[in-house]
Amino acid sequence: MHSLLEQLTQRQWLWQGSALPAAGQQLSSGYAEFDRQLGGWPASGLLVLQSQPAIGELRLLLPLFKQLQQQGLLGLINPPQLLQAEPLAAQGINPSQLLLLSGVSETDALWAAEQLLQSGLCRLVLLWQGTLARKAARRLQLAAQAQQALVLQLTTQQPELTLPLALALQLLPQPQGLQLKVLKRRAGWAGQQFYLNWQDEWPELYPVLSRTQTALAETA
Repeated sequence: MHSLLEQLTQRQWLWQGSALPAAGQQLSSGYAEFDRQLGGWPASGLLVLQSQPAIGELRLLLPLFKQLQQQGLLGLINPPQLLQAEPLAAQGINPSQLLLLSGVSETDALWAAEQLLQSGLCRLVLLWQGTLARKAARRLQLAAQAQQALVLQLTTQQPELTLPLALALQLLPQPQGLQLKVLKRRAGWAGQQFYLNWQDEWPELYPVLSRTQTALAETA
């Protein structure tokens, strides 16, 4: 029995209580509350962010970009709008570390994401994709884990939670930041919600609200 439990734990199919993954299996998000709630981003595997476009989803990922560009290229496949090099550079992202593919079909996008992962060139691949079939998700997950890389799907649609996801989050806009809801978590419970206040990070984008307004936003 103990041998079976050890095998399940090693495969990350079993976890106990609310234990977080070991620090070496996580990457800091750059946001103290995110790291306190989730221990950071998984270091490898398939992640999903469900979000409407342009609500701050890329801002959430900027610290991850800056961290992982030191380890490899960042692949961006089918972003909904043209990404400008100058604003990214101003946030500390080296444009020469970006590989951008746009205007390709969903089938070709999946193929490209898998190839970028298997090549070992990309530490992170962002894929703007409506849905993922089980077979495609499994192939991406295996390719990412084999290379100790991350592949992150950004979608406006409800993700299929039976897929092999390391983490699935829903993002909701708030006056001073983002509300995050955990839809699926490989090493923990789903359903928890928490708030990221970005007013201190980007005061020019998030004017100071009254304490009452801030409290309402955090509890919404």
